[in-house]
Amino acid sequence: PPQGAEFFTVLCALVIFVGGFSMTRLLFAKSVARQKEIGVHRALGASRGSLFLRTMIEAAVVALAGALLSLPLLQLLLWFFNARHLTNDIPLALTNTLLLAATLPAFAVGLAAGLYPAWRVAHTRPTLYLARV
Repeated sequence: PPQGAEFFTVLCALVIFVGGFSMTRLLFAKSVARQKEIGVHRALGASRGSLFLRTMIEAAVVALAGALLSLPLLQLLLWFFNARHLTNDIPLALTNTLLLAATLPAFAVGLAAGLYPAWRVAHTRPTLYLARV
């Protein structure tokens, strides 16, 4: 029924959205923990673009790992939905379309969550980082 599918869609979107906020906080915390290292990189001539790219690559790796680790949970959810939804004659299965629909939004939200922390790392003056050394 459409109500069940809409509920699961909204629930998954909410979980992905909250995961994006959590990842943003994670990347901010990592940049605060590495302030000295970032300051030294900037003082030695690292460009803003290289620091931005480094943080975005880190965000991409974390997002990809999260998207791939979600696949066993998707299998469990499909099993649960098929076992409990007795009015549906056709069981849900993991197809290529469902695989992309499950992983691409999570990966995209992870990349979007990394944009602001990467921008902040790249645009902070090196003197602010080096003042704490």
